[in-house]
Amino acid sequence: MMKTFKIINRKTSRELFSFLLITLWIYAAVEKLIQLETFRIRLSQFPFISEYAELLAWLVPGVEIMIALLFFFPRLKDEAYLASFSLLLIFTVYIIAVLNLSDSIPCSCNGVLPSLSWKEHILFNGGFLILALAGLVMSPQQRKYDQ
Repeated sequence: MMKTFKIINRKTSRELFSFLLITLWIYAAVEKLIQLETFRIRLSQFPFISEYAELLAWLVPGVEIMIALLFFFPRLKDEAYLASFSLLLIFTVYIIAVLNLSDSIPCSCNGVLPSLSWKEHILFNGGFLILALAGLVMSPQQRKYDQ
């Protein structure tokens, strides 16, 4: 009975984490694509990446959509969790670098949740980093129970 509860709990947790990450990536990508020109302009105002704004305006939402789609393929779920963790880590490290190393800090008004401050974005990303890492860590155990 206890083993069954652990299996269900692990499976349920992993599915919930997948759902939350899919929701994050699709929402973030759609918001960027709907406001593509605004997103491109804001990217051009960011330190360190301004010269790549045109490319990143398309690349970032494209990658976000691809990561979300990976979650729908059971054999690629590990890669989806790893890609989620990696992209969230890159975003978070970049935000921290801009806040600590740049003289000009652009507004955070084009983030996933426009009302969040940069520090709140870091915490928000941190929460999703934990979900992605938890899904990734649960993965080998999950496969053992699925067999």
